[in-house]
Amino acid sequence: MVERLEGKPEAALARLRALRDNADEEDEELLEMIDQTEGLAYEDQAALAMCCEHYNFALFQAKRGHYEDARESAKRALEHVPHHGPSHALLGKIHFALKDEDVARYHVERALAVDPSNASASRFLAGMGREELPNPLAGIMKYRRVLTKWVGPIIVVLLLVILGLIVLSGR
Repeated sequence: MVERLEGKPEAALARLRALRDNADEEDEELLEMIDQTEGLAYEDQAALAMCCEHYNFALFQAKRGHYEDARESAKRALEHVPHHGPSHALLGKIHFALKDEDVARYHVERALAVDPSNASASRFLAGMGREELPNPLAGIMKYRRVLTKWVGPIIVVLLLVILGLIVLSGR
């Protein structure tokens, strides 16, 4: 099934069900082949679920700046589904953040080979040769730095306001 090979197990299962519904009950060879392919499609669904779990954890770790853990999780995602484009793209960005441009380029190119319409990977690959290309995960980290910079002063101001209200209410 082409859908199964393209990493779309649910589409493959729907097509297999339609084939089974239209198959002649006496064609045992066809029914056996449908059963085998259906089993493989279910295995693909389980692998895709595990891949997505590791990918999401890798994304979470990358957002936290834990690139080593993120890299390991993205690698585990690719162990389950070697042609998972988002995992390759993320792994490329993680390797770039770890200053390993050759491996980063490899994974971003793999992501584009799997899904040529991946605009994020295309932009990233196009910008890799430029000196001014920032860390691809820096945008995510920017908000954490802004938050930690302003949390202390905001808490002090809120405490002063609360103390002022307490003093005013006591009069």
